[in-house]
Amino acid sequence: MLFVLNLEEFIKTQIESVHELRVLLLFQARSQADWGALEIARKLYLQPPLVAAILAQLETKGLFVSIGNPPRYCYQPQSAELAGLIEQLAERDRVQPVTLIKLIAPVAGTSRDEPPLSGSP
Repeated sequence: MLFVLNLEEFIKTQIESVHELRVLLLFQARSQADWGALEIARKLYLQPPLVAAILAQLETKGLFVSIGNPPRYCYQPQSAELAGLIEQLAERDRVQPVTLIKLIAPVAGTSRDEPPLSGSP
């Protein structure tokens, strides 16, 4: 089970990219829906394989559950603590989106594990 003390720690340790953030927040905002990778890819203008990988990661982190084949995903944090952190994350996205994105991807357009864009320090 994932144990996180605060929102900043959650962001730094669990949100790997801005794309992952957008997928998570879309599900959180429509928590009663279930979605497939292709639907999310179309909605967020992302490549389906990328979305499928993100959905699988979010399930592994205890934020989603999947059903069926091909899988459809539902937002279902495995604890009240995680649900509360995601609520805080959504609020931070509403009031400080740029600050939030800088925590996730210090160089715009990259994740922490990606090299900087060409021409960036």
